[in-house]
Formats: sequence, structure tokens, C-alpha cells
Amino acid sequence: MASSIARFAATPELLMCLADQWKQIHNRKTLLSLSQTSRLFNTVFAVFLYKELTLKVPNTGKFYTLLTPSNLEHVRSLITHPVELYSGGVESGKRNSLLQLLLPHLPQLTTLRWEGLNLTADTVRMIHRHCPQLESLHVKYTGKEIGRFKMPSRPFNGFNHWAWSDSSSNHIQEHHPVFHNPGFESFTGLKELCLYGLFGDLESWCHKIVAIAVSCPQLETLGLSHSCDTQKLTGYYDTMEPVGFFDDICSQYGETGAAPLRLKTLHIGDGGLLRGGIEIMNKLTDVAFLEELGAYDDSEAWCNDQTVEAFTKTKLPRLRRLIMKWMPLELITHLKSDRAEDFSQQLALLALDFPQGALGGVNPAKLRMTSVMLLPSPAVPDDMASRLGELADRCGDVLEGIAFYVGNSPCPARVTKLVLDNLVEVATRLVKLTQIYICFPDGRDQKYSPSDTYLEFDSAYCADLACRLVRAAPRLRYLCIRGVFWEAQKSVDGTVKLIELERQDWRHVELFKMATEGEGLVWDDRDIQKY
Repeated sequence: MASSIARFAATPELLMCLADQWKQIHNRKTLLSLSQTSRLFNTVFAVFLYKELTLKVPNTGKFYTLLTPSNLEHVRSLITHPVELYSGGVESGKRNSLLQLLLPHLPQLTTLRWEGLNLTADTVRMIHRHCPQLESLHVKYTGKEIGRFKMPSRPFNGFNHWAWSDSSSNHIQEHHPVFHNPGFESFTGLKELCLYGLFGDLESWCHKIVAIAVSCPQLETLGLSHSCDTQKLTGYYDTMEPVGFFDDICSQYGETGAAPLRLKTLHIGDGGLLRGGIEIMNKLTDVAFLEELGAYDDSEAWCNDQTVEAFTKTKLPRLRRLIMKWMPLELITHLKSDRAEDFSQQLALLALDFPQGALGGVNPAKLRMTSVMLLPSPAVPDDMASRLGELADRCGDVLEGIAFYVGNSPCPARVTKLVLDNLVEVATRLVKLTQIYICFPDGRDQKYSPSDTYLEFDSAYCADLACRLVRAAPRLRYLCIRGVFWEAQKSVDGTVKLIELERQDWRHVELFKMATEGEGLVWDDRDIQKY
């Protein structure tokens, strides 16, 4: 009898039934454990286990073990996350060579995310040649580089004055030629294109992006930003005048006569890319289809009446997520008004910067998701307790997520902990809350004591805070505290179990994705360095 049961439990049919249920599970560790139990398990589950491949650790030995057709034939998504980037630099030359070895074995690749590394033109051409099914391409260039492709950031001399350093031989005026003319305009089947940290001649990039938009009418996601070095060269840091890079893209696309795109997601980076506001966007895309808009600069374009008045159900009927680095007072006033009430209640809005004064780091509109900023004040605990209470009164019946940013303020750790205790108390009144994201500044900031602002919040404290929040908020399931992402399970007796999530397992969580995608509303990239 026992042997019959064992044979039944090992049949591929039964395992395929289990595999079908994997779509409802968001924990790759569980899948890996199952796959390690037997060769048959691994054979059945390999299609799920290798569907998304993340390269995090620069271990060349482990890398070459991946170069087997049986593994790579299942890969649909390839993501790089160079951990060594946070320790001073990254060698794009080596990483490009490794990627070029992989590409001929990835004919089914549909998604490539190349973040924190510089992509050579040869590699782009190989992607186009070997990955005909590519639909999603995310590239985030970095200005910091070691190794044979040195592209260091230019030095900062003085508070408001950017200048070249003639004394250092390590600083060069042009990016290495291997990165020039990457040929992104050759792609025709893209649904997502995000190019961050663009460098050099913006006019050339403008022509490329317009060509891509014309060749990819099915494009749904577009993200753009240019590098700090380029912002200096355009004079943006000296004058703070918008360079209008995105406006030029919209205008040139409109001149082609092509039908407007139907973008669902649009991210516009820092550095004065936008000058004309919502109205100029209509030349590129029908804004009525936008579901997510990210604005990471402080352009005055977001303050003009025409743009502010566009934030209604009539003009932006599908917009569900708005991410802004700087929240203009005009837009806050509009979202609080009666004419925008229905619109704001469907909106998840994250912002780092609020206007100084009465708002105190808490958005006063009634929103589906919102962000809270802990601001420096002699009466921080009482002041923030009052504002969190007002937030619960105003949004308690609709609020699904909170991003809580502990700003770079000289608040001692004990004061910050008191405010977080207030957050736990308020959570009992947030009946729809399912997601919380708590971001701390980097404790190595030179102005403030690391022990006061960061290091006292160790893993034990963060885990305890997470458990208290889960017990308080009746529906809370996903938490991120100081760069650690958890899924929470609460038993009937109140016992809380925290399951730490890999990046592949938390990217479906709406609040986490908003806070980390694109330019990302984090104080310092090292806050999420393990991912």
C-alpha cells in the first residue's frame, strides 16, 4: 500500500496540478524547496522556477552553471541587481560580457531589466538579434564606473556651482564610445520602455525615443530621465530652467502624424524634463488611458491651472496611482476640493516633499493610498500623533496603503519610535489597510548621528514593529520596514508570522512597486540594497 501511495504522489499529473496552483503563491522559496526534493519535482516546476532570473551576486562560477539549455529555455524575465554597486562602483564591461553569453540561449525572453549598469551598444544589438519576443526593456544607466569603461561622476565644487576638475585624471569629458548609439530604435514589439540616466546628446536621444514610439504603437509603459552629468551640461543646475526634453519628444511625435499612444504608465524623471504640463502629453499619448503617472522633478508645469484642473475623473478617468517627488500646493488644494472628491478617493498618491507649513508631512486629501513624512519639529510626537489621527478620521474607510518616510531630520531615535507607536495606535482604525512601506534615511548621512537616525532601528525592532502593526490593522498583509519586505500571516489567536519576500515575490504589491519603480521614492538606494 505504501509503495502505491508513493507512486501516486510522484506522478507528473499530480505535480502539474500543484504547479497550476503556483500562480496563486508569491514565495519562490517554497517553490525552490519543492524542486529540491526530487528530480521529478524539479522537472515539473522548472518552468516556474526559472521563469524570472535575477543576477545579484557577481559569482562567475555560479553564473556559468546557468548556461545550460534545460535551465535557460524557461527564462522569460532577466533582472540584474549589482550588489557591488553599493560598495563603490561597478564594472559594466564584465557584466555586458556575461549578458552577451546568455543572450543566444534566451529566445523566449520577454522582459529585461538592466539597472545600475551601463549597457553597451553591442549588447543592445545582440538583444535585438537574439530576443525577438522582447516586450519590456528597462535600462538604468549609472554615472559611476570602475574597470575598463570608466564613467565617473563629475565632482561637486561648492553648493550651487558645478564645475570640472582639471586636477584629476580619472574624470573624462565624454562617456566611453562603446555606450554611444545603442540602437534602441530598432525594437518594434515593445510594450514597456524605461530609459533612466540618459547621457550625452539629448537631441539624439529624443529622435531615438520618437522612432521607438512610432515603431511600437502598442507601447503601454514609458519611463525617462537623464543623468546628473547631463543635467549639469544642460545648465539646469545653474538656472533651474526646464530643458523641455519630454516636451520635444511629444512635439516631434505629434509631427509624425502617428496616432497618439495609449500609455498606461508614464514616469518623467528629475532635471526639468517637462515644461508644458498635461496638455503637451496629449501629443504623445491619450492621457485618458493613464493609470499611473510618476513625476520626479519640481517643474512649475505641475502648478499651472490647466494641469491641475486635469486631475479629475473626466480627463484622467483611469488614473489610479500618482507619484510625485514634490507635491505642489495648487494640486493639494485641488484634490481637497469637492470637485475632485470622487477622483481623489480612487487615487494612490505618494510624495516626498510637501509645501512647508500647515501640512506637516501628511496629505490632507481623502486618498486610497498616501504618504506621510516625519518632519523635524520640537513637538514632533504630539504634532504627528494629531496629524495621524486626522488622517485616520479622514481616510479610515478608504485607505489601503501608507508609505511612511522618516525624513533626514535631527529627530532622535526615541522620538521617531514614539511616532511609530502612534502609527500602530492609528492602524486599528484603518479597516482597509493592506500595505505599509516605512523608509528610513541612510544613517551614514554626514550631518546627523547614525545611531540617532538609523542604526538603532535594527532587525529585531523592525520585526517587532511589523508584528504590532499586523495585530493592530485588521487586514494588513504586506509590510516593508527599512528595506526588508514581508508578507504577514495572522492566526486566530493573534500570533503573527512574518515571511520575508524576495523581489520576485513582492513586485505585485501595488504600494511597494510605486515606491521602488522607476526613479523610486527612496531616500537612498542603499535602503533597498539587498534587492
